[in-house]
Amino acid sequence: LYDAKTTLRSTVLVPTAKVGPQPWKYTTDAPAEGWHQPDFDDSAWTTGMSAFGAKRTDIVPVNTVWNTANIHLRKEFNLAEAPTGEIWLDVLHDDDVEVFLNGKSVLKLPNRVGNYQLNPLGPEAVQALKPGKNVIAVSCRQDRGGQNVDVGVLQVDKVAP
Repeated sequence: LYDAKTTLRSTVLVPTAKVGPQPWKYTTDAPAEGWHQPDFDDSAWTTGMSAFGAKRTDIVPVNTVWNTANIHLRKEFNLAEAPTGEIWLDVLHDDDVEVFLNGKSVLKLPNRVGNYQLNPLGPEAVQALKPGKNVIAVSCRQDRGGQNVDVGVLQVDKVAP
């Protein structure tokens, strides 16, 4: 992907709970159609602080209890300008997760991970973001065992050596 001389610089667009609890709108009920679209009205959803899960983990504190089969999350964020470089997601999930940017599905991951994982996205993720209001939407399904979800968005740029 990158050679040893490549330096990467990241800019946090949506922080994870690793830097402190972050507010998200969420529901554990089946959401209405189009819930992941930017113009969806989530005003009836509850506001909770990340990370979401069944109990505290060694990875990150659980700030909002989630102990049902599914959770759906939404968060608005603003960009001063269209992103350059690449878009990466920093994702902690147990179990299956799907992430949308402005209504476009940009990442699906099965099962679980034991810690946060960086996931470089394709050019469609950069194209999905725009100056002004943007929306990230996340769906996570619990199967068995541990239970948690937290997602952040990074802009990653190559810096000339």
